[in-house]
Amino acid sequence: MRTRLVLLSARLLDPGTGAFLPETALAVSEEGRIAALGDDREIRALAGPATTVIDLKGAVVTPGLVDGHVHPVSGAELTHGLDLSYCADLDDVREALAREVRTLERGAWLFGWGLDPNVFGGRPLGTAPFDSVLDGVPAFLLLFDAHSALASRRALELAGVDGPRTFDQASAEVVCDADGRPT
Repeated sequence: MRTRLVLLSARLLDPGTGAFLPETALAVSEEGRIAALGDDREIRALAGPATTVIDLKGAVVTPGLVDGHVHPVSGAELTHGLDLSYCADLDDVREALAREVRTLERGAWLFGWGLDPNVFGGRPLGTAPFDSVLDGVPAFLLLFDAHSALASRRALELAGVDGPRTFDQASAEVVCDADGRPT
């Protein structure tokens, strides 16, 4: 077996149980598969002249995480503007929005992120509770999951959204009230 990579002094997490394995090192084959587990001495012996050997100094190794998402990158891009993640209820959100509105130049958009839908309690999600503080301000409030957002009445008006819409390619929709007005 030709070994491409050796990881030493590791804490190896068993993905099946969530517990740490007794082994402290692993070897990766030329094909990119875990080929051997053992103690540091055993696994170091599998290294050849072309093998990359890394001492992890006790870091955790978690196998099997292959993900096509770019959450760290997109997350960094989505967290600009007003941080709403600390808001515990609608009053907190209204106060934060009111403070931010006072700092905006005329016509500027308010961008918020991290909004927890639990702040609505039993009320329907929507911008109605914020209308009084967002009066005329185009606002886009991203919920904490980054898969849902709220837009103020002015933002919807500027975007030309005046009724229900669905977006098949994204399995998304503009949610409206009983009168067909976007919420």
